Amino acid sequence: MNISEFTTYIKTIQAKQIYNTEEDVKVKVIIPLLEFLGYSKNEDMYFEHYSVDVILGNKKPESPLLLVEAKAWSKYILEKNYLEQCLDYTLKPPVKCQFIVISSGRETAVLSSLFEKKNFIEADPLFKISFDELSDQGKLAELHALISKESMLNGAVELKKKVQERLPEGMDIAQAIEQFKREPYHGDIRTTKFSNEDVNFDEAILIHSAETREILLYAKKKFIEMTVEYKELSTRTKGKSMGLRIKFDGVRLPIGLCEIDPEKAIINKRGKDFWKERHVSETAIATIIKYAGPIKSKEQIDNFMLAFSQAIKEMKAGVEDRIK
Repeated sequence: MNISEFTTYIKTIQAKQIYNTEEDVKVKVIIPLLEFLGYSKNEDMYFEHYSVDVILGNKKPESPLLLVEAKAWSKYILEKNYLEQCLDYTLKPPVKCQFIVISSGRETAVLSSLFEKKNFIEADPLFKISFDELSDQGKLAELHALISKESMLNGAVELKKKVQERLPEGMDIAQAIEQFKREPYHGDIRTTKFSNEDVNFDEAILIHSAETREILLYAKKKFIEMTVEYKELSTRTKGKSMGLRIKFDGVRLPIGLCEIDPEKAIINKRGKDFWKERHVSETAIATIIKYAGPIKSKEQIDNFMLAFSQAIKEMKAGVEDRIK
């Protein structure tokens, strides 16, 4: 399947025609994409071998060029538990592989286990493409250069260049590959399980356009990242909404601060008096108020999170002053 045939095919599919199952995504999006990338369904694709959805093998599944993990359309593919699952597959004999693709159809990402485990989980993908971008010949050409059958058989040169750009100073790609080969498999590394509320959030956003869905998932990701930056923060779920709450030492219960309503596509936040009582500056309060409300762009989310982060720092400082 050449690039013109593939983009013509993709344009005939509407998101609503893809049912929210891994199998539907695999048949309608992933397999046609792999065929465009030069892989033969009969000769190169091995399905459900060693628990992996698709192994792109060099004549046999035990000599993989690339692994592929399918997720349902509504899933956010960069959730920690999915990334841990992917990392586990790449390290597990006999299909140990340096590269893996994870796709929900709605979004597709290329990942590498040549990084340290922590960096695999936390780093951005080497390449990411949305369903809407699958009809963009420029993006497809870039993906083809990275993971087509021809590229992988010729040493995955372009893909390894992307890895090299992210390796620690002083380490080259050859060292990373050698380290990967020596990496032992210690059993399933997955530790995190997500609640039904997380699934509800991802399903609730399906009523919106592809652009709005992407922004909502971006906002959710930023909320989760904030809990990594501040140990006092944790996520909370209420129905389909996802929020952030704070709990300081000596305080009996956590306090809700803000939340994303996925159905209304809006950020709800506490009122001005709440923040003032907790020693947050007028500037931070004004910025939080300005960028809360209907969600319209990733830039808006970034500005809200910057102000929110500043508010958390000021709240922490206020608590520490009272303790002194």
